[in-house]
Parts: sequence; structure tokens; C-alpha cells
Amino acid sequence: MDKIRAYGADVIRMHVNQDELDPENKRRSKTYKEKYVSAVRLARSRGFNVIVNMVKWSPEDGMDDPDRGLPYLPSEVTVRAWRQLAPIFKDDSGVMFEVFNEPGLKQNTSANWSKLKKATQPVIDAIRSSGAKNAIIVEGVRNAHYLSEEFILNDPERKLIYGVHPFINKDARDRASWERDWGFMSKKVPIMVTAFNATASRKGCRPELPSLARQMLDYLEEKKIGYVLWAFDLAVLINPVTDAPTDYVNFKCGVGTPKGIGALGKEYFKRRH
Repeated sequence: MDKIRAYGADVIRMHVNQDELDPENKRRSKTYKEKYVSAVRLARSRGFNVIVNMVKWSPEDGMDDPDRGLPYLPSEVTVRAWRQLAPIFKDDSGVMFEVFNEPGLKQNTSANWSKLKKATQPVIDAIRSSGAKNAIIVEGVRNAHYLSEEFILNDPERKLIYGVHPFINKDARDRASWERDWGFMSKKVPIMVTAFNATASRKGCRPELPSLARQMLDYLEEKKIGYVLWAFDLAVLINPVTDAPTDYVNFKCGVGTPKGIGALGKEYFKRRH
């Protein structure tokens, strides 16, 4: 946490596994919730805001739920998991609740937005029924790649934030595509980028990635959209050999190449503070 503070961040986003929290799930751990809550409270005691990010993350899970044959979406398990955590943090406005990490449903269609909306609203309702007034973050289809006016949800507290993960790929490589896919919604709802990176080792890397990464951060700054860089505990923001932020000096794509957005992200964080 000292290194994260020195880097310039003021928010830590922590994954939490819904299966480990669900009292009806065979994977539940008796000590998991206590350990997770302790980690969040430690971060809060060090002055960080925290995003509690619910994931379905088990070794046999891909992008679908093998237990029920359903697409990778919030479910009754998600609701039960939030009922374990929401009451604990309900009086701490420095803790934000991210409903479900990277929903599936690849296509940006009305049918898929309807499915995701139907799956997400009960989770919001469960969180609010606990008495929690915390900000809630919801993500769109295709692993949080898209947003849509069809995905406007109900929140009695009016504290919904719409999260996106705008990783650069062949379909989203310029400002026009970012505006088309999710940026246009910033005029209507609060948006936050809850995961972003641009590294030499990422699939689909191109030589122009450093320029695109800077353009992305400029775009977010212009839109006044906050962002979380993914991930501090992986060797993509900090070079594991030098312990310094990764950079784009002599950039080339390649697995295992410690080239990334670390130094650039730190520069932008510093400017925002």
C-alpha cells in the first residue's frame, strides 16, 4: 500500500469471489469474508477509497456459469454474496460497490441489454435493502466494453456509476470508437473506468500502442472520467526487475516484455492531484 500511495493512486479496487461468500455454495470458505473485510479496512485506514468488486472466479469457470448453463451474468449467488458484504460497509461512503465484474454477452444488442438489466437490478435492490447508501458501480456487456441508454437502472439513492473497461483492441483504437461505444454516455450518467492498461504483452498489441494509451488518458481527462489502472499486483505497472514504473521507451510488442503504461499513468495521476 505504501507503493500504491507513492505511485499516486487514491483508490484501490479489490476483487472478491462471490462463491467464497455465498452461504449456499460448496466453495464457501469460513475465513474468506473475515480476511477480505480486514483487507478493505486496512486500505481505508491508510486513506484509500476502495472499490469492492464482485467476481465469479473459480478454476473451472470460463465466461459461462457451468453450474446453471447461463451466460456469465449476475445471479442469485451474486445477490447472496452482496448480502454478506453490503451491511458491513453500509456506513462507509469511502467504499464503493461494483456489482459484478465484466459481464458476458458479447454483442451490443437490445436483447443483451435487456438480459443484463434483468440480472443486475435485483443485485442493486438487495444492496439497498441492506440500508447501504454507498455508490454502486455497474458494468456493461462484452466485459464492460459497451454502455447503452438501454442500460439505465433504478437506484433510490441516485448513486449509480457506470463502469467501463476500455482496453484497446482492433475494434476500439481511436477517439471516435471510444465515443461510440461508451463515451457518449458521459453526458447522461457518471462514468468511471474501473480497469485499463496498455502493455506490450497484451494480446493484440500494436506498435502504435504508446500513442493510443496517451490519447486514451487525454480523452478521459477531457471527459473528467476517473480511472483505475489494472493491476498493481501484476508486472504490468511496475517493472519487476527495476521496481520502477513500466514505460514505453524503445517500445516493442512481445510476451514478457516489461513495457507498459506505468510511468504514463503515474504522470496523469500526479496531474489530477
